[in-house]
Amino acid sequence: MKGQQPLYQQFFAEYAKLLRMRLYHYHRNNGGRVSFLNDLIITPAFDESCHDELMHAEKQVARLNEWLADNALYGAALCNVFLDNELNICYQFIVFTEPEITKLEKVEFIKFIVSPEMHEVGWNDDDRIKLTEISDQVWGDMLQDVKEAMSFGTLCLTEAD
Repeated sequence: MKGQQPLYQQFFAEYAKLLRMRLYHYHRNNGGRVSFLNDLIITPAFDESCHDELMHAEKQVARLNEWLADNALYGAALCNVFLDNELNICYQFIVFTEPEITKLEKVEFIKFIVSPEMHEVGWNDDDRIKLTEISDQVWGDMLQDVKEAMSFGTLCLTEAD
Protein backbone atom coordinates (compact mmCIF):
# COMPACT_ATOMS: atom_id res chain seq x y z
CA MET A 1 0.00 0.00 0.00
CA LYS A 2 1.22 3.45 -0.87
CA GLY A 3 1.83 5.87 1.99
CA GLN A 4 1.97 3.12 4.62
CA GLN A 5 4.90 3.10 7.05
CA PRO A 6 7.48 0.36 6.54
CA LEU A 7 6.86 -2.60 8.86
CA TYR A 8 9.94 -1.91 10.99
CA GLN A 9 8.63 1.62 11.70
CA GLN A 10 5.20 0.21 12.57
CA PHE A 11 6.86 -2.31 14.90
CA PHE A 12 8.78 0.33 16.85
CA ALA A 13 5.74 2.62 17.07
CA GLU A 14 3.75 -0.23 18.66
CA TYR A 15 6.72 -1.34 20.79
CA ALA A 16 6.98 2.23 22.14
CA LYS A 17 3.31 2.07 23.20
CA LEU A 18 3.89 -1.29 24.89
CA LEU A 19 6.98 -0.08 26.75
CA ARG A 20 5.18 3.09 27.92
CA MET A 21 2.31 1.00 29.28
CA ARG A 22 4.62 -1.43 31.03
CA LEU A 23 6.78 1.34 32.50
CA TYR A 24 3.62 2.97 33.83
CA HIS A 25 2.64 -0.33 35.40
CA TYR A 26 6.10 -0.81 36.91
CA HIS A 27 6.24 2.69 38.42
CA ARG A 28 2.69 2.48 39.70
CA ASN A 29 3.57 -0.66 41.63
CA ASN A 30 7.02 0.46 42.83
CA GLY A 31 6.56 3.85 44.45
CA GLY A 32 5.85 5.90 41.35
CA ARG A 33 7.91 7.37 38.54
CA VAL A 34 9.07 10.39 40.55
CA SER A 35 10.36 8.16 43.33
CA PHE A 36 12.23 6.00 40.82
CA LEU A 37 13.78 9.01 39.06
CA ASN A 38 14.75 10.73 42.31
CA ASP A 39 16.78 7.66 43.19
CA LEU A 40 18.83 8.23 40.03
CA ILE A 41 19.70 11.85 40.85
CA ILE A 42 23.06 11.81 42.60
CA THR A 43 24.48 14.90 44.29
CA PRO A 44 28.27 14.72 44.18
CA ALA A 45 30.01 14.97 47.53
CA PHE A 46 33.57 15.86 48.48
CA ASP A 47 33.98 12.60 50.31
CA GLU A 48 32.69 9.08 49.82
CA SER A 49 29.33 9.81 51.43
CA CYS A 50 27.45 9.42 48.14
CA HIS A 51 28.64 5.82 47.73
CA ASP A 52 25.46 4.38 49.25
CA GLU A 53 23.26 6.57 47.05
CA LEU A 54 25.14 5.46 43.95
CA MET A 55 24.73 1.83 44.95
CA HIS A 56 21.02 2.39 45.58
CA ALA A 57 20.53 4.03 42.17
CA GLU A 58 22.33 1.12 40.53
CA LYS A 59 20.06 -1.33 42.36
CA GLN A 60 16.96 0.56 41.21
CA VAL A 61 18.05 0.30 37.58
CA ALA A 62 18.94 -3.37 38.06
CA ARG A 63 15.47 -4.03 39.52
CA LEU A 64 13.77 -2.32 36.59
CA ASN A 65 15.92 -4.21 34.09
CA GLU A 66 15.19 -7.50 35.82
CA TRP A 67 11.48 -6.70 35.63
CA LEU A 68 11.78 -5.71 31.96
CA ALA A 69 13.57 -8.98 31.21
CA ASP A 70 10.44 -10.78 32.38
CA ASN A 71 7.87 -8.38 30.91
CA ALA A 72 9.27 -6.76 27.74
CA LEU A 73 9.38 -8.52 24.39
CA TYR A 74 12.71 -8.95 22.59
CA GLY A 75 14.84 -7.85 25.51
CA ALA A 76 15.10 -4.26 26.73
CA ALA A 77 17.56 -2.83 29.23
CA LEU A 78 17.54 0.74 30.51
CA CYS A 79 20.87 2.46 29.87
CA ASN A 80 20.05 6.16 30.35
CA VAL A 81 17.39 8.56 31.62
CA PHE A 82 17.43 12.19 30.49
CA LEU A 83 15.28 15.26 29.78
CA ASP A 84 14.65 16.41 26.22
CA ASN A 85 14.37 20.07 25.12
CA GLU A 86 10.72 20.19 26.26
CA LEU A 87 11.73 18.68 29.66
CA ASN A 88 10.00 15.37 28.94
CA ILE A 89 11.55 12.42 30.73
CA CYS A 90 13.11 10.10 28.16
CA TYR A 91 14.22 6.54 28.74
CA GLN A 92 16.98 5.17 26.56
CA PHE A 93 16.99 1.41 26.20
CA ILE A 94 19.11 -1.09 24.42
CA VAL A 95 16.80 -3.53 22.67
CA PHE A 96 18.81 -6.68 22.11
CA THR A 97 18.68 -10.26 20.97
CA GLU A 98 18.19 -12.95 23.57
CA PRO A 99 19.63 -16.39 22.72
CA GLU A 100 16.16 -17.96 22.57
CA ILE A 101 14.80 -15.29 20.22
CA THR A 102 15.72 -16.04 16.64
CA LYS A 103 13.66 -13.32 14.99
CA LEU A 104 16.30 -10.63 15.62
CA GLU A 105 19.36 -12.85 15.31
CA LYS A 106 21.05 -10.43 12.87
CA VAL A 107 20.89 -7.53 15.32
CA GLU A 108 23.24 -7.28 18.29
CA PHE A 109 21.45 -4.31 19.82
CA ILE A 110 19.31 -1.32 18.86
CA LYS A 111 19.27 2.00 20.72
CA PHE A 112 15.68 2.86 21.52
CA ILE A 113 14.49 6.08 23.20
CA VAL A 114 10.94 6.40 24.46
CA SER A 115 9.25 9.41 26.07
CA PRO A 116 5.57 10.23 26.67
CA GLU A 117 5.37 11.88 23.25
CA MET A 118 7.83 10.17 20.93
CA HIS A 119 10.20 7.32 20.22
CA GLU A 120 13.49 7.21 18.37
CA VAL A 121 15.43 4.26 17.00
CA GLY A 122 19.16 3.97 16.37
CA TRP A 123 21.50 1.17 15.40
CA ASN A 124 24.49 -0.40 17.04
CA ASP A 125 27.56 1.82 17.41
CA ASP A 126 29.38 0.76 14.27
CA ASP A 127 26.30 1.12 12.03
CA ARG A 128 27.03 -2.17 10.28
CA ILE A 129 23.48 -3.43 10.65
CA LYS A 130 20.53 -1.59 9.17
CA LEU A 131 16.96 -2.28 10.22
CA THR A 132 15.97 -2.59 6.56
CA GLU A 133 18.20 -5.67 6.19
CA ILE A 134 15.71 -7.66 8.27
CA SER A 135 12.87 -9.05 6.18
CA ASP A 136 9.28 -7.76 6.25
CA GLN A 137 8.22 -11.24 7.34
CA VAL A 138 10.29 -10.91 10.54
CA TRP A 139 9.05 -7.37 11.27
CA GLY A 140 5.48 -8.51 10.57
CA ASP A 141 5.81 -11.42 13.01
CA MET A 142 7.24 -9.15 15.70
CA LEU A 143 4.55 -6.53 15.10
CA GLN A 144 1.94 -9.24 15.59
CA ASP A 145 3.64 -10.33 18.84
CA VAL A 146 3.50 -6.79 20.23
CA LYS A 147 -0.12 -6.26 19.20
CA GLU A 148 -1.07 -9.54 20.86
CA ALA A 149 0.77 -8.55 24.05
CA MET A 150 -1.22 -5.31 24.16
CA SER A 151 -4.53 -6.92 23.30
CA PHE A 152 -4.25 -9.32 26.25
CA GLY A 153 -4.05 -6.46 28.73
CA THR A 154 -0.44 -5.63 29.39
CA LEU A 155 -1.32 -3.72 32.56
CA CYS A 156 -2.77 -6.86 34.13
CA LEU A 157 0.67 -8.30 34.82
CA THR A 158 1.46 -10.32 37.89
CA GLU A 159 2.05 -8.37 41.06
CA ALA A 160 5.16 -10.40 41.91
CA ASP A 161 7.63 -7.54 41.49
